[in-house]
Amino acid sequence: MQPLAIHSPAPAGLIFRNGKIGNTLMALPALDVLRERIPGVRLDMVVDHLGLELLEGDERIRRLYVFERESDSLRRQWDLVREFRRQRYDFSLHLRTGVRNELLAFSARIPNRVGTKLKGSFQFLTHTAAKRSDLHVHEALRLLLSQALGRDVRLGPPRLREQASAGEAARAWLNARGLAEGRYLIFHPSGETTHGAEWALRWQSEAMRRLVEATRLPVLVLGAAGEKDAVLPALPQEPACIPLFGERLSLVSSVIKRAGLFVGNDSGPAHLAEVWERPKIVMYRDDPDNFAKWAPLDRENSLVLFASQAGRNWNDVEAFAAARLGRSLP
Repeated sequence: MQPLAIHSPAPAGLIFRNGKIGNTLMALPALDVLRERIPGVRLDMVVDHLGLELLEGDERIRRLYVFERESDSLRRQWDLVREFRRQRYDFSLHLRTGVRNELLAFSARIPNRVGTKLKGSFQFLTHTAAKRSDLHVHEALRLLLSQALGRDVRLGPPRLREQASAGEAARAWLNARGLAEGRYLIFHPSGETTHGAEWALRWQSEAMRRLVEATRLPVLVLGAAGEKDAVLPALPQEPACIPLFGERLSLVSSVIKRAGLFVGNDSGPAHLAEVWERPKIVMYRDDPDNFAKWAPLDRENSLVLFASQAGRNWNDVEAFAAARLGRSLP
């Protein structure tokens, strides 16, 4: 790939990362690299509605646009093109692959459009790098940025900037339920992207029973609104867990930030636990390719389990929880 040649004294860049929670979070280190390596750059970002909830108010991003690729109308897409043209972007960085995103940037007359090469598909990019599906998402993005900037770059871990209103809402939500920061467990036994409720509920239920008995800490169970009726009846009835279903993602994120321990499946909330540096126990399907792309970056603060191990790892689970919570478990 030919490196970007940007001559504007105040360049403007548009980053496309309108995907699920994990995709949005993994794009965050790119903001820091671009701000460091392109003097005076102004960065805007295209996200989905969940990304908007997480990134509103982040000082690294001047403007956020919402584009739902699967549902937004042609009128909505044309409105975006017109707004992109008014902003006169010098480059677009396509961290979420997809010809529809590329077409928006092309139609907006953005001169430099950087992304990965897709097999068997006509594209609207000016700078392309080979797609590296064999690498962790974080490393694949690092390589793309290195090629785009013409120098090797280092990506830090993804980190969110908490919205003040979300932090206040989380503290109020916890106080109303008598919960102290760092003194509760969070379980996420479902997951829309991995369909965790279909294969991990039994293990999650037993893990909850054991850890609540050992730690004597209250437990929150979170999920999407539509998952509540399938999840709660499958969990231990005593002691009763505190449900957190269907709330705004910004509130959920801030509640995860204050947890003592996260237990869940490979899904968006597990990635939120990672960006907030919370100790976590994460269950993955037996899919080596997916694990290679989405393994935790902070392995010291994570216990990774696979579906085939379910039920044979209780000593590891309890020892990890004891070490991270600073408790001696029986």
